[in-house]
Amino acid sequence: MADSSQMLANILEQPIVADRCLALDLSPPSIADIRQITFAACGTSRHAALVGRFWWQQFLDLPIGVADAADWQPMGIGANHLVYLLSQSGQTRDVMDVATAARSATLWGMTNGSATALHQATRYMLQTPAGEEKAVAATKTFLSQLLLLLRLGMKLADHAIDLAAIPAQIQTTLNRADRPCQIVAKALAADNRVILLGAGINTPIALEGALKLKETAYLHAEGLASGDFMHGPIAIVEPGFPVITIAIPDDPNYTKTIAQAQRVKSYGAYLVGITPVDAPDVGIFDVVLPIAPVTALLSPLLTVLPLQLLAYYTAQAKGLNIDAPRNLTKFIG
Repeated sequence: MADSSQMLANILEQPIVADRCLALDLSPPSIADIRQITFAACGTSRHAALVGRFWWQQFLDLPIGVADAADWQPMGIGANHLVYLLSQSGQTRDVMDVATAARSATLWGMTNGSATALHQATRYMLQTPAGEEKAVAATKTFLSQLLLLLRLGMKLADHAIDLAAIPAQIQTTLNRADRPCQIVAKALAADNRVILLGAGINTPIALEGALKLKETAYLHAEGLASGDFMHGPIAIVEPGFPVITIAIPDDPNYTKTIAQAQRVKSYGAYLVGITPVDAPDVGIFDVVLPIAPVTALLSPLLTVLPLQLLAYYTAQAKGLNIDAPRNLTKFIG
């Protein structure tokens, strides 16, 4: 894995970042008076919020939504509506516009920056302990957001899940997935297109993986719910078309996901699986990007890792500027 890329360094730092996230003290205000929660974010942070919503819906008996901060729609809100603003820089203009528009709500924030505009606008702030992320494409900050959203949801609901093994599972996944990701990256670099499929809690990970491939390797990459893919988009599959499927054995969607993957393969797709190496149906995939054994509830913490590596190696195979992709800046002000 030796390379001078800052993106790769950020990816490989994630076991340490996970340790920091698990050690961070969380003391959120009471939400006893809150009647509704809306996450507002853009891009990678919005994908983290989509996973966070899934977790919080398991723990809290409240209506929870996710809004694209770049397309915020005015709504009747007040102090009993919690609007949770996520921005890695803490300066994202669209997110700060929501902070202004929703100022009558209870505002919480999460950022990787310090002393930012978002700090000033919010009642409660969680600063992610990822450290500076110099590469434009977000990797370790995304993992930090996931872990802190998971821990915060557990804290608010007085719910306990043992997360102690997560840093080691992250390291195992990075080790196991590295070589297969290099193999698949060469195929993607040559084909320049890919579909990524997820289900349930991993649908946002398919979206995030597609975003990383767009940002770093300039691929025509699309993330979709695997069930929705069957309703029209599957028409684009032809022999050799690359399709990546996330499949976690104890997920309620697993049997359906595998059946859908088999159908896609029957049309000649180059089928790549993100799944534990000992999963019962690994044989249907042309290549497996293996993750450590994990429950479906915690799986996004691992399934995103091969997709980060894949984006890096695909950009490398195409000879691109990995840390500073064209047309992008670290945040949109």
